Amino acid sequence: MDNRTPTPLAGQMSPQMQWGIIGAVIIGLTCLICTGVMAIYLLFSGDSNKDNTQSVNNPTPFIFPTQSTPQTFPTAQPTQTLRPSATPFSSGGNNNNPPPVVQPTFPSNAGPAAYVSGTNTLNVRSGPGTEFAIVQTIGLDQLVGLVGRNNASTWLQIRLVSGTVGWASTTYLRANVALASLPVTEAPPAQPLLTANPSTIAKDTQVALVGTGYPASTQVNVYIGLNAATIFTNVYASTFTDANGNFSTSFKMPAQWPNGQNIGSGPMVISVKTAANVGALTTVTFTASQTYTPVVVISPNTGPSGTNITVSGSGYPPSVSVSVRLAITSTDFLTTPYVTAVTSTSGTFATSFIMPSKWPDNSTITQTNLQVVALVDGTSYVDSEAFTYQPAVSTAVITINPTSASASTDISVSGSNFPANTTVEIRLGLPSAGYISSPYLTVSTNSSGAFTTPFTIPTQWTNGTPITDTALQVVVTVASNPSISAVTPFTFVP
Repeated sequence: MDNRTPTPLAGQMSPQMQWGIIGAVIIGLTCLICTGVMAIYLLFSGDSNKDNTQSVNNPTPFIFPTQSTPQTFPTAQPTQTLRPSATPFSSGGNNNNPPPVVQPTFPSNAGPAAYVSGTNTLNVRSGPGTEFAIVQTIGLDQLVGLVGRNNASTWLQIRLVSGTVGWASTTYLRANVALASLPVTEAPPAQPLLTANPSTIAKDTQVALVGTGYPASTQVNVYIGLNAATIFTNVYASTFTDANGNFSTSFKMPAQWPNGQNIGSGPMVISVKTAANVGALTTVTFTASQTYTPVVVISPNTGPSGTNITVSGSGYPPSVSVSVRLAITSTDFLTTPYVTAVTSTSGTFATSFIMPSKWPDNSTITQTNLQVVALVDGTSYVDSEAFTYQPAVSTAVITINPTSASASTDISVSGSNFPANTTVEIRLGLPSAGYISSPYLTVSTNSSGAFTTPFTIPTQWTNGTPITDTALQVVVTVASNPSISAVTPFTFVP
């Protein structure tokens, strides 16, 4: 046996060398696989517990340049630099790295400024709070100048590149200065102010309330109480403030507290506030319930349509609205008022209305016996007085017999088509001069609107001047409505 080691032929590799190369390849592949696994782990290991899917990951914080002297806010758009990233891991020719993260930076000449961060859309509002109107929206990474802050530093007053000034939430702004270094530019909040009219009230008084300085576009509720420390939770009226935080409303004053106890005479408070207890109160004087005996008086008490009727009342509660209506009976009054009035602090009122020819439903008034009713709506405070309505009739006509006579002679005067049961006045006149004397005689028409009466021809006019003219006229007018009249010629014999 030949124990010599065979000598490799030229171009052949020894077994020892072959095993060495194979081992090196295996070690290299093992390291490469471990490196890849580690890179994949680092790539996909992150915070998986994001609650707001609409937000954008904040860029890696960096140290902002120190601003020793405030400078003018630049109008140019900000420059951006790319954050260096590791050499991409590649396997099989596929690059699985995410796109590079863009890190916004502040210009070197920037004064107090900030970038939008954490949201793709940021609302810029007219004031420091979500209750203020949106004036503009800006996007992620937009650069804005900082003007000031609110007292709590929860809102920043910003200036956009366009020059627009508004407010944005601190949550979504990355500033290059400490927020405490910014001036407080928030105006002190307006203090709500409440006034009540009238300030002296009683049961059923309609209280008008005016408020200013409240939160804008917010619901407010009306409450009452004995004092500031004792305000009941029952709501008596609700309304909304306008864009300036103002409102006006009213409510009817009750006679009892919500717990059923009677409200005694003396001071009490009215409170108007929001659900967040922002509001004000005012003090009024309450007059405890008392007995009222309304009395209404009208003048005249009779007339046709077109008659101006004066209505006066007393004995009503103070500062309440009284509506004047027509009725066929004192209790069967229509729901539509012809006029309204507000009583004085002593419970009196005075107003007037024109007698209509039709009811509110446009039907013709044919009844003659009516009632003028004055009442406080929703209460028992009511009184009425009778009114005799004179429906429209044919043109009034008069005749005389004889048609000529001398002084101290009796003639007969007859009339028809006058309002029924109405006082008429008989006069003399001069047709050429248009003069009509004061009445010489008054009579009443019958139920048909007619009358007949003797009339003695006078020797003088009612002013004491002797009658010398021969061409006269007899004139008959309705006392309560002179527009209803009739005329006929008369010859005076000297």
